[in-house]
Amino acid sequence: MKDFRKLKRLLIITGIIVSLAVIFSCKEPDTKTRLQDLTGVSYDWDWEVLDDKNQNKFGPGISILDPSCYTTHPTKYSQVFVLESPYNNDPKTGWYLIDDSGLYEKVTMEPARAYDTTKLWPASKQAGDYVPLKQPTRVKTMGPHGKEVEAIRLHGTLMQRGSEPANRLEWTPRTGDPTTLSWSSPDTDYRFGCGWPAITLYATPPDEEDQPEQETRLALMDGYGYSFWVKSMKDYSVYRAGIENWDYRPNEGTEPSHWFGTTTGRDATEGENFTFAPVGEWTKVVVIYDAKNPNFNMVVPTWIMNYGVMANFPGDMEPFDIAKNHNKDHSIRIVLAIPLQHNNGQEGSALIAYSVSEGKHEYDVYFYGLEILEYE
Repeated sequence: MKDFRKLKRLLIITGIIVSLAVIFSCKEPDTKTRLQDLTGVSYDWDWEVLDDKNQNKFGPGISILDPSCYTTHPTKYSQVFVLESPYNNDPKTGWYLIDDSGLYEKVTMEPARAYDTTKLWPASKQAGDYVPLKQPTRVKTMGPHGKEVEAIRLHGTLMQRGSEPANRLEWTPRTGDPTTLSWSSPDTDYRFGCGWPAITLYATPPDEEDQPEQETRLALMDGYGYSFWVKSMKDYSVYRAGIENWDYRPNEGTEPSHWFGTTTGRDATEGENFTFAPVGEWTKVVVIYDAKNPNFNMVVPTWIMNYGVMANFPGDMEPFDIAKNHNKDHSIRIVLAIPLQHNNGQEGSALIAYSVSEGKHEYDVYFYGLEILEYE
């Protein structure tokens, strides 16, 4: 009898162990692990890198991209979006002009002209010379798998007015108010600077002239996400990975984003749109841009959730509503950005709302291995 009871207890314990083993073996693997295991396909892209020195906005910034990080194309220029019509308080205006003359719909873009510092606003906007296309150079470095690879390296300094050295980096502020002809101090007036200083790396599908079959554009339309490897060599908080989509109003920064870095910052949420990427280590970042995919991991910026767009565009649809069902086929280009406002940039208030008032950030970042994740 005693032996039977011992055997019974042994069988019960064994059954519990087996049951637990079955439970744990059937448990779904962690989402992040699944995403990291995804592999994609490499395509040819038109790469462009921008700093703030020659923008086609109100005034030039002073963020610096080291000249060794790019080569200037002899005949091509930086591209800007063409609007269907200027915004006139009608939510249906101020959107992208869509070109449907080719095989596939796409956003109309044209060569960008720089801000002309010799003219007053608004005559100064896009009145300067064409902005030459800056193509990122490739450098050889030890890659994420222990083999030498060719990667894009971006390094330099992000700064805003009031944060530059005494010589102002040879950038002399203008005198004369664009609207009232009376400046406050050029040392404190945010209008002399760039609103949101950033270094931005774009990957755009080649046009039909350069790629008749449009395999890159089709892959971006048909895919559901993209992945890339990143390694920051200097301390930082968080950088942005995004994808421009014409369902969102252009040039407003309202499209969803994914963030990667050592902290979530203000716009990222752990488990939703953030990948931990420590300093000095290669990290694979996986961005799911198909809103209908269960692993969709992009979220509109926090400021949109707080303030919306109604103040500037009455009657418009809120970006956080669009994000729930935007059309991934309307994707324009992939964006990898190094922004100052998330890295020692002090955001303004009152007269300098929606702007970084001061700040400085040294950056040194490697990007490698952009791939499109495709449905089978």
